[in-house]
Amino acid sequence: MRSASTIFLLLLVSTPYLLLPQKVSEKKSALAAQSVLTRPAAQVAAAINKKDAAKAASFYTEDATLMPADAAMVHGRKRVEAFVKQWLDEGVTDVVVTPITSYKIGERGYEVANFELSAGTDEQKVRVIGKLITLLRKDADNHWRMEYEIWNTNPPAPK
Repeated sequence: MRSASTIFLLLLVSTPYLLLPQKVSEKKSALAAQSVLTRPAAQVAAAINKKDAAKAASFYTEDATLMPADAAMVHGRKRVEAFVKQWLDEGVTDVVVTPITSYKIGERGYEVANFELSAGTDEQKVRVIGKLITLLRKDADNHWRMEYEIWNTNPPAPK
């Protein structure tokens, strides 16, 4: 009887340790799922580089709000598309978005990234470097889209 109670006691004490690796693994999976998004800002950059304003706008919610640096807010996907068309007309090219971090919880999330782009034409073409944050929402069609986006440029590097 004594050995049976010893075995029971050992099982009772060791069970949490046997389950621990599984719980840690489940936590890691949950964290990985929360940090992986579709990188919509990079998808917008790819569409801009292909000069496709409609495709770029498709990564925003219907009620999206852009908050560009030194400009008025832009509300709604149709106006986002018009804004991107204007950018293309002004010579914005070579857009590169480098994600820093993203996170989601439920149907919401955010993405933080750095960006670079070329703006202007001919001799007046300049390289612009900055950062952005976008708040994301999972739409009814199960796609992550940008609901709010704000960006600004970095100061010029000292010469």
